[in-house]
Amino acid sequence: MQASDIVDRVRSVFGDKDAAQVTDDDFLRWINDAQREIASKFEFSQVKGVHDLIAGESEYTLPDGVFKIYSVILNGTPLSYVKPQVGMGFGAGSGTPTHYWSWNGALNLHPTPDTGKMNGLVIYYLSAPNQVISLESELAVPGEYHSRIADYCLSQAYLVDNSIDNYQMMQSKLNNDFSWLFNDKTSDRTDYYPVIGAGEEYD
Repeated sequence: MQASDIVDRVRSVFGDKDAAQVTDDDFLRWINDAQREIASKFEFSQVKGVHDLIAGESEYTLPDGVFKIYSVILNGTPLSYVKPQVGMGFGAGSGTPTHYWSWNGALNLHPTPDTGKMNGLVIYYLSAPNQVISLESELAVPGEYHSRIADYCLSQAYLVDNSIDNYQMMQSKLNNDFSWLFNDKTSDRTDYYPVIGAGEEYD
């Protein structure tokens, strides 16, 4: 399904076929917001990243689109996460890393590794869906979520129109739908971390 299909569906309910109140740019922004929220909530864009561990290097650039890191594994051993403000206060040191944090698009290790290893650093993370940039763009989330994207856009259109009752009605519907979907997707889950899907290597 393309972004234009969402726009047509919403305009058929909301009206405003001449885009007097809601522009195509508004729709593109709302669609991207909805896709990111869905991807974060249902965690289907799961990626395994593999990186060489480099002696003397404590900072590693993360791939574009990373917005949640599940875990970092060093030579088969999970590292402990700390908040950036904690990690930045550790000070200098070298040895076998025991902690990690992310900041400004980079993964940071402490202490700084004193030995290197090819493919020694493995990162499990959630990747952001590709953005829609035009009405011809394909949606980046599975089809079962497309109607929820349309509902979200409709709720935002009602908000622009100051139709508060309709906005609240659509928000309630979305919350109920997402709760049902989330419970359905997680009812058989036994592990805290989801199963990691297709791998990705980066430099």
